[in-house]
Amino acid sequence: MKTVKTFSFCWCQKIVVLCIQMMLLLGASTVFAQHKTAVKKVFKVPQRACVLEPVVSDARIEKMKKAAKNEDDFYVEADDVNYYLFQPGELMKRHGQKSILVPATYTDILFPNGQIIHADTIAFGSMILYKPDKNPQVVSSVDFAEAYQSYFVPAKGKRRR
Repeated sequence: MKTVKTFSFCWCQKIVVLCIQMMLLLGASTVFAQHKTAVKKVFKVPQRACVLEPVVSDARIEKMKKAAKNEDDFYVEADDVNYYLFQPGELMKRHGQKSILVPATYTDILFPNGQIIHADTIAFGSMILYKPDKNPQVVSSVDFAEAYQSYFVPAKGKRRR
């Protein structure tokens, strides 16, 4: 006659140990994933006069959608911003200057003079003007033409070096 083994204490102990190991493994992978997303990436600005155009991240767009009264309001505002971002592009073409896109994956923007601007603090539709002998200036795309002229074009009566 064969004896049938029943569920023994040894098997219960092995299952409990296996479950604990799985929980530890999942917990460690979650902590690692959180650490991975918290890593800061720094965009280094070149040592020349330029206009920076920060790209808005998908997460920030979702936050703005939720903050809007309704989805239509968000899309109307986004459409307006796109129009106002088109105007600086045309102005820069006339002056022979291109904008540098700062990808949404970067959290900080580091300028050659050591100044840092956090990408999250820049308003949607704003741009950054930079010239090596001046501090960077964040400007709205709505009044970009005036800001561009006063920042890059020297005042009359002053000589260029």
